[in-house]
Amino acid sequence: MKEHKGLGSYHWLIVALLAVNVLLTIFVIVRKDPAVQLEELKAWGAENFAMVQELYSSDSYKLQQKATISQFLDSIKWESNLPEEINQEPTNDLANDGTINQTMIDNLNEIKEIWYIQWDKDAQITILEYSDLVCPFCKRQSSQWTVEQVLDKYPGKVNRIFRQFPLVNLHPTAPKGSEAVECAGELGWSEMYYVYLEAAFNLNEVNDDNLIKLSKDLWLNQDKFWTCLQSGKYKEKVDAQLAEWQGFGVSWTPGNLIINSANWKYELVAWAYPVEKFVEVIEKMLAE
Repeated sequence: MKEHKGLGSYHWLIVALLAVNVLLTIFVIVRKDPAVQLEELKAWGAENFAMVQELYSSDSYKLQQKATISQFLDSIKWESNLPEEINQEPTNDLANDGTINQTMIDNLNEIKEIWYIQWDKDAQITILEYSDLVCPFCKRQSSQWTVEQVLDKYPGKVNRIFRQFPLVNLHPTAPKGSEAVECAGELGWSEMYYVYLEAAFNLNEVNDDNLIKLSKDLWLNQDKFWTCLQSGKYKEKVDAQLAEWQGFGVSWTPGNLIINSANWKYELVAWAYPVEKFVEVIEKMLAE
């Protein structure tokens, strides 16, 4: 009896030791040695890297990326698709000393006589703006009201003459938009020409429906506008403006030819620049 009692008295100690052993085992599992943890992390890292490599090299991923890039390029209509005769630096048809020649002076004076001029016809500085209604850079210049801000800054000193420069190979709908602007000018003269022009730049898509709706929104005579647009009567006029780029050395859109009529000096500001660039050029011209 006494011996049995002795064994029973140690029963609690055995249970306690077993419990401690279990707890230590759990602790070791949960709180692994840092070296062990590091090795396991390396293993997981290698496995993850392998998975990434497999993903990036898969045909499905490549096709997805190709589609994304193609969509992006289509959305911005990258200018590298310009025809060879336009995708080049400005030509040397202008005098090397930065002065337009007599033929260009005569052409500019003729344009001033028969074309829509924004603000003072006799202003010293003229911005001859060649632009495309669908070109993203042209849209940027329009949406930022760049030229309008310049005109506001120099009342009576600077005027603007917009010239249609639709790049049909890049933007097949642009020529029809240019003709619509000319029709608006016919019905509302210079003021309506520029009002319709700026509104047309904001169109998401240039097509007959949108061009006609725009004329309606601006209270133009619908019958006369549609008849004008449908007839194509201004196609030759638009083509003639597009042909001017060789003479004036404009090969980019927007191409802003800033001309000082006091000495016939010029500077070409190609692509969409902020107002500060125009101000820099004009201040220099006014100081000459």
